[in-house]
Amino acid sequence: DDYMTKPFSPRELTARVRALLRRPRWLAAAGPGAAAGPDAAAEPGAARPDAAGAGAARLAQAVPPAPPSADELVFGALVIDRAAREARLAGQDVQLTRTEFDLLAALAAEPRRVYTREQLLRSVWGPNWVGDPHAVDVHLGAVRRKLGDTAQRQRYVRTVRGVGYRMGAGR
Repeated sequence: DDYMTKPFSPRELTARVRALLRRPRWLAAAGPGAAAGPDAAAEPGAARPDAAGAGAARLAQAVPPAPPSADELVFGALVIDRAAREARLAGQDVQLTRTEFDLLAALAAEPRRVYTREQLLRSVWGPNWVGDPHAVDVHLGAVRRKLGDTAQRQRYVRTVRGVGYRMGAGR
């Protein structure tokens, strides 16, 4: 929330950094939805609901799981949450790089559509990208490995021979 123009003196920089460090940081540490001040925190010994308590466990058993949101796409055991940029396979997080997730999300956006390498390059890397178009193959190979797909068993990422790739149903 501060800036300096060049040229500046090291003393000026040091003074501004010290001023920033003197500012109270409890607002930033409290996160969104925090109370307006340090006095708003619960007093020691005050009754607080315990989310890990027995009541919460009974409530969790009584409430059925929520249906997938509009940002979640489901393909068998694979759930792609575009808003959270997460992929889960059988309830376990799949650690994807940014590019791998973007490729998977692009394929999942229209599961029945076959995408060529060039379409995926424009979609993920942008129209001005310059490089080897086989980068798509390399990244999709990594996605397949992480999802447990093989050349014979293409559950999630399918190859349409001579054309490109599309999303599989997860079976």
